[in-house]
Amino acid sequence: MAYPAAVVEIAFDDGPYVVSPTWTDVTAYVRELTIDRGVNDDWNLVASGSATVVLSNRDRRFDPFYTSGPYYGKLLPRRQIRIRATHSSGIS
Repeated sequence: MAYPAAVVEIAFDDGPYVVSPTWTDVTAYVRELTIDRGVNDDWNLVASGSATVVLSNRDRRFDPFYTSGPYYGKLLPRRQIRIRATHSSGIS
Protein backbone atom coordinates (compact mmCIF):
# COMPACT_ATOMS: atom_id res chain seq x y z
CA MET A 1 0.00 0.00 0.00
CA ALA A 2 1.40 3.36 -1.00
CA TYR A 3 1.81 6.16 1.52
CA PRO A 4 -0.19 9.36 1.01
CA ALA A 5 1.63 12.42 -0.27
CA ALA A 6 1.57 15.51 1.96
CA VAL A 7 0.44 18.92 0.71
CA VAL A 8 1.50 21.93 2.80
CA GLU A 9 -0.13 25.31 2.25
CA ILE A 10 0.22 28.67 4.02
CA ALA A 11 -2.18 31.62 4.01
CA PHE A 12 0.34 34.46 3.61
CA ASP A 13 -2.25 37.11 2.72
CA ASP A 14 -4.83 36.44 5.44
CA GLY A 15 -4.89 36.80 9.21
CA PRO A 16 -5.34 34.05 11.78
CA TYR A 17 -9.14 34.30 11.99
CA VAL A 18 -10.10 34.40 8.30
CA VAL A 19 -12.61 31.62 7.62
CA SER A 20 -11.78 31.05 3.93
CA PRO A 21 -8.16 32.12 3.42
CA THR A 22 -6.25 32.12 0.15
CA TRP A 23 -3.78 29.23 0.29
CA THR A 24 -0.27 29.21 -1.23
CA ASP A 25 1.22 25.77 -1.88
CA VAL A 26 4.73 25.47 -0.37
CA THR A 27 5.01 21.67 -0.65
CA ALA A 28 8.00 21.90 -2.99
CA TYR A 29 10.00 23.63 -0.22
CA VAL A 30 9.20 21.20 2.61
CA ARG A 31 12.34 19.47 3.87
CA GLU A 32 10.83 17.75 6.89
CA LEU A 33 7.32 17.20 8.21
CA THR A 34 6.44 15.70 11.60
CA ILE A 35 2.88 15.31 12.91
CA ASP A 36 1.94 13.97 16.35
CA ARG A 37 -1.73 13.37 17.12
CA GLY A 38 -3.88 11.56 19.64
CA VAL A 39 -4.26 11.07 23.37
CA ASN A 40 -1.04 10.63 25.35
CA ASP A 41 -2.53 8.23 27.92
CA ASP A 42 -5.84 6.76 29.09
CA TRP A 43 -6.31 9.42 31.78
CA ASN A 44 -6.03 12.40 29.46
CA LEU A 45 -9.44 13.44 28.13
CA VAL A 46 -8.18 16.05 25.67
CA ALA A 47 -6.42 14.93 22.52
CA SER A 48 -3.38 17.06 21.78
CA GLY A 49 -1.66 17.51 18.47
CA SER A 50 1.34 19.27 17.01
CA ALA A 51 3.05 19.64 13.67
CA THR A 52 6.56 20.72 12.77
CA VAL A 53 7.32 21.85 9.21
CA VAL A 54 10.90 22.60 8.14
CA LEU A 55 11.12 24.63 4.92
CA SER A 56 14.07 24.93 2.54
CA ASN A 57 15.27 28.53 2.41
CA ARG A 58 18.16 28.17 -0.05
CA ASP A 59 16.88 30.97 -2.27
CA ARG A 60 15.87 33.08 0.80
CA ARG A 61 12.18 33.10 -0.17
CA PHE A 62 11.21 32.63 3.51
CA ASP A 63 13.65 35.28 4.80
CA PRO A 64 11.55 38.20 6.16
CA PHE A 65 14.41 40.66 5.51
CA TYR A 66 15.07 39.66 1.87
CA THR A 67 13.31 42.40 -0.12
CA SER A 68 13.54 40.47 -3.42
CA GLY A 69 11.76 37.42 -2.00
CA PRO A 70 8.29 36.49 -3.27
CA TYR A 71 6.83 36.59 0.26
CA TYR A 72 8.52 39.79 1.47
CA GLY A 73 6.15 41.66 3.77
CA LYS A 74 3.93 38.58 4.13
CA LEU A 75 6.07 36.53 6.54
CA LEU A 76 4.22 37.51 9.69
CA PRO A 77 3.36 35.63 12.90
CA ARG A 78 0.10 33.70 13.29
CA ARG A 79 -0.42 32.87 9.61
CA GLN A 80 -2.61 29.84 9.04
CA ILE A 81 -1.02 26.64 7.77
CA ARG A 82 -2.85 23.66 6.28
CA ILE A 83 -1.44 20.16 5.94
CA ARG A 84 -3.38 17.70 3.80
CA ALA A 85 -2.72 14.24 2.45
CA THR A 86 -3.43 13.15 -1.10
CA HIS A 87 -4.18 9.51 -1.76
CA SER A 88 -4.47 7.74 -5.08
CA SER A 89 -8.25 8.11 -4.78
CA GLY A 90 -8.20 11.86 -4.07
CA ILE A 91 -7.63 14.37 -1.26
CA SER A 92 -8.58 13.81 2.37
